[in-house]
Amino acid sequence: MAGFKKVLCPVDFSGALTALTPYLRGFAEQGAQIILLHVCPDLKLFQGLYDLGRMQEQFTAKARAELAAACASLGDCQAVTGDVLCGDPAAQIVDFAKREGVDLIVMATHGHKGLEHAILGSVAENVLRTAPVPVLTVNPHRRA
Repeated sequence: MAGFKKVLCPVDFSGALTALTPYLRGFAEQGAQIILLHVCPDLKLFQGLYDLGRMQEQFTAKARAELAAACASLGDCQAVTGDVLCGDPAAQIVDFAKREGVDLIVMATHGHKGLEHAILGSVAENVLRTAPVPVLTVNPHRRA
């Protein structure tokens, strides 16, 4: 763990952060900066149907509030920051990792299978395939 100075943790506010917290605390204790990242949905698909600017602002404001609470939940970690982006989650996570020079991505999997996986896809799987750095995935439904 000592080699990781910047750790990116994508969060979707599903509650999976609880399973990741022990890992993040461990990295923070070793001196790593923890960056929580939430990616809001890209609303361009709904162009013309709704006031997208207003909806995007609402999504982003809600995400920033939830992200502040998530950062506070890691309160005793000295270097926790958060950011909110919009767009395709996997692409935004990988681009952020490249741009910010992170050393590790720590993220939850949701264990979708079959049709659910085919429809929803897997952000974790896409990040694993394209990330420029190691990715630690944690299934929040399994006990260690």
